[in-house]
Amino acid sequence: MLSIDDGISSGRSVGFLVRRTHKSFTRALEVRLRAHGISISMWFFLRLLWEKDGLSQKECAHELSLTQPTTVSAMHNLEERGLIRRVRNEKDRRLTNIYLTEEGRALRQELIHYATEVNQLATAGICDWEVEALRSLLTRVNAALEADIEAQR
Repeated sequence: MLSIDDGISSGRSVGFLVRRTHKSFTRALEVRLRAHGISISMWFFLRLLWEKDGLSQKECAHELSLTQPTTVSAMHNLEERGLIRRVRNEKDRRLTNIYLTEEGRALRQELIHYATEVNQLATAGICDWEVEALRSLLTRVNAALEADIEAQR
């Protein structure tokens, strides 16, 4: 159990360090994407759709843990750029499915290397077993927090 003496007030808490690290990852990626006119929010949706094209708008919001209004705004921006098209779901007219356009799909080849680059920069100087240990620990931390969230519902 952590106490105030364990460094929480001095920026040593796990939560603080994970959030700070996430922000650094995001900023490093954002700088690279900016030259292509892609915002970080657009990136998250493109990345998801490159893996799961055709998800509903609601599923996209859920997968990325975003609110519906945030998702609608991002979808609007992606559609204006010609990177996605929205199609009313034939089985459930309340849902809208999101499909990448050819241009949206083509961006994968142009941009995906940035994610690899940022991850390599972040882990430079860390040996392979440490990176695997970090992955394992973060996975366990995330699972514990997700279990708590479920229990609170």
